[in-house]
Amino acid sequence: MTQLHLFLDKRTKVAMDAADQSESSLTSSAYDVLQKRLMKLEVVPHTTQLCGSLFGPDDLESEDRYGDVASAQTISTYPTIPNCGRLGDPICDRFYIHLYEQTSIITLADGCSWGPKPREAAMLACNEIVSCMASRLHGCIHTWDIGCLLLKALMRAHGKILATKDACYDPGTTTVLAGVLAKLKEPADGKNWVFVCVSVGDCKAFYYSMKEHTFVDITAGNRLNLSDARDCGGRLGPADAEECAPDLRNLMSYYALLDDDDIVVAVSDGVHDNFDPQLRGIDPSDYGISASTW
Repeated sequence: MTQLHLFLDKRTKVAMDAADQSESSLTSSAYDVLQKRLMKLEVVPHTTQLCGSLFGPDDLESEDRYGDVASAQTISTYPTIPNCGRLGDPICDRFYIHLYEQTSIITLADGCSWGPKPREAAMLACNEIVSCMASRLHGCIHTWDIGCLLLKALMRAHGKILATKDACYDPGTTTVLAGVLAKLKEPADGKNWVFVCVSVGDCKAFYYSMKEHTFVDITAGNRLNLSDARDCGGRLGPADAEECAPDLRNLMSYYALLDDDDIVVAVSDGVHDNFDPQLRGIDPSDYGISASTW
């Protein structure tokens, strides 16, 4: 937790300096920096009876699903080299989902680079976050409580990754997106559900509006450097090998209000990069946009 507080306290100071220390500037509470981004909405109390869970990928990279409610799958499109096997193996993406009657815990992690260490980091992060959220979500009354708990779970995951090796600089690193889908006690803007998430790195969350037939990027702006695919923007684990500190540059909280039939989609950069026009070399003019660059 110390790393999170130091990072957010620094962000708070920058924001306060920019506002000339005015009364309307951010408070000194570290969590307040991220909570300011969330509406304070009361949610239906969480019930601890688990309906189902999804976890993977398995060795066959098969789809894991719970009826028509949830589905998850990780695949690789890296080429297979004769006598060497498939490049990029083992897959370092992990997902872990808990489904309850009125809430769902969704966690996606993408281990940075290749090999067993980032794969283990991604797995540890998903396991620790879901375990932390599942045991404490019943105490959340508002969306602010959920956001705060997600941040704590994120830092517990970082500590878990470091604790797996004798030297704290030895484990792998991973990006993480962790979120909670909850039913609201009272509708907000005519919508009955809310998705609250925190993200560090370049995994993304979208939702599909069944009424509007459009996708909305919940985590808009979390990709800091589109021109360099090697820069994920942030990661848990010893990103700073000397201090064994995480890279929290783009750590941020997000939320979206949802209708009953809307669909939440969480993907790693291995998916959403394929739909990014800038990364695909498509100019704004190709879409009728009057601009020379994105």
